Amino acid sequence: MSSSINKSWRILFAVALGTIMVPINASIVNVSLPTITEFFRVTVTTSEWVLTSYLITLLAFVLFFGKFGDYWGHEKLYLTGLIGFIFASILCSFAPSILLLILFRVIQGFTAAMMVSVSLGIVKKSFPLPMLGQA
Repeated sequence: MSSSINKSWRILFAVALGTIMVPINASIVNVSLPTITEFFRVTVTTSEWVLTSYLITLLAFVLFFGKFGDYWGHEKLYLTGLIGFIFASILCSFAPSILLLILFRVIQGFTAAMMVSVSLGIVKKSFPLPMLGQA
């Protein structure tokens, strides 16, 4: 029983570590907007799409992936989202233009929706009912 509980806490830690990147990634761009605007020599309105495209895509797909995860598997969808999110983050860091950066942020939002939509389901499956509140 004890090893089962330890495994549950490790799962919670792993899921939380990956999922925490979603809101951090949404808010950290706010700090970078002046630099993005200057680097790509675009207007503030254009550079704000770096944040907006991510959030719109994330919100548009959360419900879809929540239902899709029930059919395909929460763990599979979460890992696909995590790998895609890491890949999209690398693409964002090497984006040669503002348009590609916005496109890569859309991909990031899409993959972030995969992770966020199933993370609580994974935690719920990992813990016995009496310990779910602690988790």
